[in-house]
Amino acid sequence: MDQHEAVTWRAAEYHYVKRDVLWFVLMGGVASLVALFALWRGNFFFFLFIVLAAVMVVVMGRRRPRVLDFSVGDEGVKIGDDAFLKYDDLENFSFRHRPNALDEIVLKKKSYINPHVRLPVDTKTSTRAIAVLENHVDRVEHDDSLIDVLAELIGF
Repeated sequence: MDQHEAVTWRAAEYHYVKRDVLWFVLMGGVASLVALFALWRGNFFFFLFIVLAAVMVVVMGRRRPRVLDFSVGDEGVKIGDDAFLKYDDLENFSFRHRPNALDEIVLKKKSYINPHVRLPVDTKTSTRAIAVLENHVDRVEHDDSLIDVLAELIGF
């Protein structure tokens, strides 16, 4: 493969799951129970956190993903029009196979705040993109975090 050739593709920024009214009722019910527990324990700040988190879950649950252009080349990784990651800013990457959804290339940034960037990609394109990435960044085995497991469990 020509090392100067960038691999580009378009994909939705995340896998969209259509949520029905029951999903929102369940999320609201769980949030209400936890918020009531926080009030019962006299923890007002935890109560506020739960209320804000519940609002964010509803807003994010209703939001449709944008379709972005992704590019992996010799200079780094470009995500849409907003983000460009240089290879010097990346610690490693991994590949995550996801049944019934687009696979993901997971980039780990050298940062403690939001260190993982997920690139949705089809299998054919992922092979080419991984070949480019391996020339610049170490590949590691992907382990799902607790947050990954919980997010999939509730449909995110």
